[in-house]
Amino acid sequence: MIEKITPFSISKVFNAPRDLVFKVHTNINHLQNWMSPKNFKIIHTSMDFRVGGTYHYGLEGP
Repeated sequence: MIEKITPFSISKVFNAPRDLVFKVHTNINHLQNWMSPKNFKIIHTSMDFRVGGTYHYGLEGP
């Protein structure tokens, strides 16, 4: 039997200008410094910001 995958969402309110929050989520240099744990590196990004698009990034640990 195939299990049904339930979509989920994560939200957070940032005390920062909207354009800066967008930049840190869409620019690989910002992602590397802001979203990645220490000593991890981003090995893949795929971002499609259209409605119904996808947002993926892959990390590699030490």
